[in-house]
Order: sequence, then structure tokens, then C-alpha cells
Amino acid sequence: MGDRDMEYGERIEYNSSWNGPLKVKRNSTDVLYAKLFLVYLLIWIVVALFVGYFSQNFEYDGIKELRSSVIWTMKSIAWAAVFSFSYVIALRYIPTFIVLLAVIVIGTVLLVFVFLGVSMSLLSIGDMWKYSGYVIFEHWFYIIYCAFFLTILAIHWYKLKEKQVVAIEVVKEAAKVALFFPYLIMMPLIQFSMYILLFGFSGFVYICIIPVVNIYGWLLPKYSLFLVNTLGLYWSINFVNDFMYMTLSGTYASWYWTRNKRFVACCTVPRIIYIIARYHIGTLAYGSLTLPPCLLARQIFGKSRKIFIPCTDSCSNRYFGKMEHNLKYLSHNAYVMTVTHGTNFTQSSKDAFNLSMRNQNGVLVTSKITRGIMLLGIFMILNLIFWGNFIQWRNSKDFVYRMDPKKYAYYTFIIMIILGFTFSRIIMNAFFSLIDIAVETLYLCILEDHERNDGTEQKPFYMKEKLRKLILK
Repeated sequence: MGDRDMEYGERIEYNSSWNGPLKVKRNSTDVLYAKLFLVYLLIWIVVALFVGYFSQNFEYDGIKELRSSVIWTMKSIAWAAVFSFSYVIALRYIPTFIVLLAVIVIGTVLLVFVFLGVSMSLLSIGDMWKYSGYVIFEHWFYIIYCAFFLTILAIHWYKLKEKQVVAIEVVKEAAKVALFFPYLIMMPLIQFSMYILLFGFSGFVYICIIPVVNIYGWLLPKYSLFLVNTLGLYWSINFVNDFMYMTLSGTYASWYWTRNKRFVACCTVPRIIYIIARYHIGTLAYGSLTLPPCLLARQIFGKSRKIFIPCTDSCSNRYFGKMEHNLKYLSHNAYVMTVTHGTNFTQSSKDAFNLSMRNQNGVLVTSKITRGIMLLGIFMILNLIFWGNFIQWRNSKDFVYRMDPKKYAYYTFIIMIILGFTFSRIIMNAFFSLIDIAVETLYLCILEDHERNDGTEQKPFYMKEKLRKLILK
């Protein structure tokens, strides 16, 4: 243990004056990156005004159908929000039942697809003169695809059944913490609204850039405006995500480091937001800047397969995907330490990493296992939304009209279907992050509590005995 302490820093010592993140004396952190972020936002707005002023007007013939398709999209988003919040509540009171229900629903849907695929393939084989070999191959491809995922689901559940039982209890405790602050339901809605504004603004800039580049392309590099807009979108989206993450983690950490939960301040969330806005905007700008270059590089190397070698796409997806995952993990842990102790991004990343490494052998459940429960909920809700929308679309009076590829309605309808599921997935992530962030925050708080205190009357744990037994060996 001594060698590990020397390798990953010293253990956190007991401090009788420690009263949680709301009582920490703070200074502004990473101020340079806050200024850089504000300057880049200003450049992005100037570019938007420039291309908006010089762009040409365009017309679209499918406004009526667009309005109808938007209604379908908004319905999908609304149902996704309702189902997601209901799933979070169910995880608080009946976690085992709702997880088993998700597994049953997903397994049933995959079995139905396998059955339909087999039936259609047998029908195709019986009428070979009606169907091409490609259609028969396509049917069997879907059968194997669905059967493969069904097998993976069964194997994953069987191998991790013991840890899944523990993970369900951890998620239940995390949902209890999240629902301790009922007004936190507004955070995913605010986050989603910011997504809509940023995507809409960026989409407007993209539309306006095209005619400007065609007319004034000799004045500026061809892809410079696209690069400015893309980087601005990635950076701002990550900033919104990280702001929500730090707000929720600060709220949960304040709850954890209060011994008597009845004395948790009712204005905890506004106070945490003020602390972040006053002291840690630079840290958010720094952390959110680490991902956009990785995302841009992933896209650039992915497209380079057409120019260089075919394996470039596979290598880029694996390498940059792993890098993106690691950067997210480090930055999220850093935000927990920043909002808890008031340190800058670099020091917080180092402290969180050392804390995890010093206690990795004593941890029973990590956030990776509990995140699988969230994925089950996402798949179940997407299936429910898909089949609900499909039944409504199939019974719609305009179904045949919408399925005519010669009409504007066909392409508009298909695009809005894709956007509907995309935004439904985004708002589900926002709601499920209430529990994901609670699990990750409690994980670090429990490790720190385990180092600070020893459970005696002089140094009692902040954690409940149930949580300690669930997470620590």
C-alpha cells in the first residue's frame, strides 16, 4: 500500500474543518481559457453575420409537409422525455422490475425481427421467380444481425448477472439522490433547448456558407468558414454538456458531504451555478476544448480512406474513439474535483486519477457496469417510440403520399424521421445523465470519504453503510 501511495500521491488526510464544496474558499481557475472561449464565440458570431449578409435567398417547396413532419418529430421528442423521466423514477422505486422489463422488451423485439425475417425468407425461397437473390440475402442478413445482438444480450446478462444485481442497487441509490432535488428535471430540458439553439444557429451558418463560398471563394480558403463553424459547434455543445455535468456533480457532492440530509440547502443548485459562473468558466472552457480536436481528427481521418488506404477509417475510429472516451472520463472526474475543492483543470484531473488508482483494488462496482442499465432503458424506449410512430404512420391518410419518392414529402419525411430519433436519443441521454452523473460523483466522493475517515466515532463516514458495501469490497 505504501508503494502505491508513493506512486499515485499521498492519501487524503482527515480534516475536521471540511464541510463540503459550498464552504470552500475559491479563486478563479483557468482564466486564460475563459477569455479564449469568449473570443472564439465572438469570431463565430462575426462569421455568422458575414455569411448571413452575403448569402442568397433560397426557396423550398415542401413547407406544408415540413410543418407536418415537425409535428411528428416533436411528438417523438415529447414521448422520449416522458418515458425517460418515468424510467428514472422507476429506477428509484422498482429498479429490478424495470431492468428486467427492458431486457424482455428488447429481447422480444429482436425475436420478432428474427421471426419476420425467417418468414419473409421462406416466402422468398418459395417464390424464387418473384424475388432476386439480393432480396433473399438481405432478409438473412437481418436475421443474423438480430440473432447476433440477441445472443450478445443473453451472454452479457449471464456473465455479469452478479454484478448487475449490485449495479441495480447502486443505480437505485443514485436515483434516490437525483430525485432528492425535484427541480433538477429542468436541467435536461434546459440542456436540450440549448442544443436546439446551437444546432439551429450552426445549421443556419452552414446553409449561408455555401453560396458565399461559391461567390467569394477567391477571397478566403475554401474550408475555413466550415472549420470555424464546425469547431464552434463542437466546442459550444461540449461546453453546455460540461456545464450541466459540473452543476449536477456539485449538487450531488453537496448532498453527500452533508451529514444530516434534512439540512441540505434548498437553493443548492442556484448556489452551485453561481460558483461555476463566478470561478470555473475557464475550467469548463479548457475541458470542453479537449474533445473538439479529437472529433475533427476522427472525421478527417475517417474520410481519408478514399484517398489513402482502406484501413485508415478503422484505425481512426478505434484510436480516436478510445481517445475520446478517455478524455471524457478524465474531464468528468476533473469537474467533480474542481467543483468540490476549487482546483484548476490540470490539478483536478491529477487528483481524480490518483484517487481512483489508489483505490482501484478496493472497488466492487464502477460506473461502466451501471451505464449498461441506462443503455437498456435507451434501447427499450427507442423501440417503444419506433413501433408507436410506425403504427401511427401506417394508419395515416397521407402514408401512401409520403412514401412516393417523386414527392418532396418523401425526402422531408425521411429526414424528419431521422432527426426525430436523433433528438429523442439526445434528450434521453440528458435525462439519464441525472443518474450517470450521480453514480460517478458518488463514486469519487465515497473513495475520498474512505481515505479521509475510518468509520470510528471520531472519524465517521459520510456514506451510508449500504453504499459502502455496494461499492467498496
